[in-house]
Amino acid sequence: MSMPRTQSTCLALVLALAGSVAGCQQKEVPEVQAEPAAPAFVAVDGNNIKVAMRYVTDDNLVGEPLDGYRDNVCLLAPAAAQALAKVAAQLQAQGLGLELFDCYRPQQAVNHFVRWVAAPEDHSTKADFYPREEKSQMFERGYIARRSGHSRGATVDLTLYRLDSGEALDMGTGFDFMDERSATVYPLQDRAAVANRLRLKSAMEAQGFVNYSAEWWHYTFKPEPYPDTYFDVPVARASALNAGSESISDTPALRMGAEQPELYLPLLESQRVGLVVNQTSRVGESHLIDFLRERDVQLKKVFALEHGVRGDVENGGTVEDGIDGPSGLPIVSLYGGNYAPSTESLSDLDWLVFDIQDVGVRFYTYISSLHYLMQACADHQLPLLVLDRPNPNGDYVDGPLLEPAFQSFVGMHPIPLVHGMTVGELAQMINGEGWLDGAATCPLTVIPVAGYRKSMAYSLPVRPSPNLPNDLSIRLYPSLGLFEGTTVSVGRGTDFPFQALGHPADQKGQFAFTPRPVPGASENPKHNGSALRGDDLRGAGSDVRFSLQPLLSWSGRTDETPQAFFSRAAFFDKLAGTDQLRKAVMAGASEGEIRASWEQGLSRFREQRQRYLLYPEH
Repeated sequence: MSMPRTQSTCLALVLALAGSVAGCQQKEVPEVQAEPAAPAFVAVDGNNIKVAMRYVTDDNLVGEPLDGYRDNVCLLAPAAAQALAKVAAQLQAQGLGLELFDCYRPQQAVNHFVRWVAAPEDHSTKADFYPREEKSQMFERGYIARRSGHSRGATVDLTLYRLDSGEALDMGTGFDFMDERSATVYPLQDRAAVANRLRLKSAMEAQGFVNYSAEWWHYTFKPEPYPDTYFDVPVARASALNAGSESISDTPALRMGAEQPELYLPLLESQRVGLVVNQTSRVGESHLIDFLRERDVQLKKVFALEHGVRGDVENGGTVEDGIDGPSGLPIVSLYGGNYAPSTESLSDLDWLVFDIQDVGVRFYTYISSLHYLMQACADHQLPLLVLDRPNPNGDYVDGPLLEPAFQSFVGMHPIPLVHGMTVGELAQMINGEGWLDGAATCPLTVIPVAGYRKSMAYSLPVRPSPNLPNDLSIRLYPSLGLFEGTTVSVGRGTDFPFQALGHPADQKGQFAFTPRPVPGASENPKHNGSALRGDDLRGAGSDVRFSLQPLLSWSGRTDETPQAFFSRAAFFDKLAGTDQLRKAVMAGASEGEIRASWEQGLSRFREQRQRYLLYPEH
């Protein structure tokens, strides 16, 4: 049956606060296990400390970024961080610095190592990291374990470098080189390398660090602040106490909608269920597909949006019908022109479940897919269950509102570029404001996030799409996404997409990079193979917000006419939701003048959205 707006909103609140549904029989479900209390980690920094986390890149033993590594940041317990700062200060007087390869390591990354060892040998990293060892023997040889001291927050992998040249000292072997020659006191022929290892050892031990004798780079601060606890918060700026904003890692009671099965499993009992999910649809370590199958939910099919069910399809790539290998469920593609599910694909369903992590930017297309799903559910009176997740850009509202003439799949609703709402809140607004065709109403149920506040800095445990690899890229995305309609590269085809800007003709930037094809992320990046100069934005703070300054600056840095700079003008206007922004930039307007043009609309939107909000601001 159809639910009016007030009933839909009320049901979401009842599910969040009462934990029960009128008319539904509760049944026992396994309790969701809480993680250990959030650790008091800080981000390590210093004048002579280089942070070069290898596991956030593919330059490591596994050959790909490890699960849980979101940002290039070193997290340690405060006591260990303070001791490391003393080491750095001592070395600075000697013209040396510390280069950090790894610090705190989440348990999910350790699990990634375990999966890698179990997978067949592909030899892609063998020559560089374990030329004389067999991957299958990593456990037996003690190189890898199912628990890592790094997960306790007091262990660091590092080396020394020269301040004058920036070059690392020769240690005889590289970091993570799995070989007996990596033992700290191994009798190398190279006496300089031996001396360098001992120099590092002496400096670290003087401040309370203890070396793991099999690895010259591996040190643990003693006594450990958390000697018996293995944490799993992500390696992200938002996980640090000194991140500059309140972090979800400080709130262990937080539970995603999917992590509250006691609220939604009764609804799905004996029902035929379709899922709209991707790689972000997690319940702890399990994918939602597997979690529901283990609880005997009658799953019929999976609907795939942009980037696919497992997140391995590049931006704009083809998402095809098929079979989900791990589960054997049929996949129905809802991307590539066929955005709405067909009557036939919905005919054998009693419920549709939507669990997709959004990033809070209007042109990120998952909310457009949600609109089409809601329309189909309204047309067929099929109940839609939204399992809500936090918005990593949910702490503010900014940017131009979409004008009707510029509605497209990269912007379907009259909301700001940064709307500050979760998917569940937006679903209620779509219903309540009559944005579906014919002002139809989708039978909607929302399971809100327990313990969430909009001021929280949310660090995503899984990248939401191939080109948003970490928290910083997600925070920069509102500002940098507009450049997709210009000739400027946003770093697609590198290890740092949406964290850099570059152009072949730029003369002001000090940063150089060359885009190359990246399978599954960017097969043909802008300026493919061309040397670019520009700006490295990876030093931006985790609290960065939408800004017009990059666009205004770069509009005069490419040695192009304004018309040439906006190489895809129509697409830029769709991203902006208006042609007024492009015209203002071309006319030389200031950021203040441009912002003034949309401030009144933002005020109206803030008031309009109030009735649909599920979470407090602070």
